[in-house]
Amino acid sequence: MKESRKKFIIEAHKHACSDWKYMIEFEFPKLFKETELEVGKWYKTIIATFYVTELNPLKSYGFYSGVWEKERKTAVINKIKPATDKEVETVLIKEAKKRGFKEGAKVKCLEDGKRCTVKEMGFEFESRGNLLWVKQVELGNWLLLLKDGKWATITDTITKEQAEKELGKTIIN
Repeated sequence: MKESRKKFIIEAHKHACSDWKYMIEFEFPKLFKETELEVGKWYKTIIATFYVTELNPLKSYGFYSGVWEKERKTAVINKIKPATDKEVETVLIKEAKKRGFKEGAKVKCLEDGKRCTVKEMGFEFESRGNLLWVKQVELGNWLLLLKDGKWATITDTITKEQAEKELGKTIIN
C-alpha cells in the first residue's frame, strides 16, 4: 500500500465516528495492529504511562488517570504506544515534585536507607535501569528516588527551635 494511501486512511480513521472507525479497522487491520508489550518497557495510552513488569496477566506500575499506582493488574489496554525516555522522564519528574522531592528535602535513600538531603532540582532518568535520581548534599552525588516502582521516603524534620517549642524544653548540644 502506498504511503500516501496509508496516511489518508489513518487520517480518515481519526475523524470517523465509532461505527466507521470499526469498519476501517476491520478493512485495514495491519494499519491498526496493537503494540506487542514487552516486560521491562514503558508504554503510554491516552490516560496512562506505565512500566510492564509481567505479562499474562499484565502487571505494571505507573500513572493511570494521573495517579501513581505501584502495582496494577490489567486485563486489556487499548491503543498502546511505546513511551519515549523523555516522556517517561517528564511524568516521573512531575510526580517527584508532587511528592515533595525538592531542594532541602530530607529523604531516606532507597540504596542504603541512610537519610540524605536533596541539594538541587537536577533530576536524571536512567532508562536502562529504570531509575530516577536527584542530587544530594552530603557527597555531591546522586540520590536514588525511584527503583522497581518504589519511591524513596521523605522524612519529616523540624528545626531545633520547633522541637524545643513542641517539647517545652531546651535542647543542649
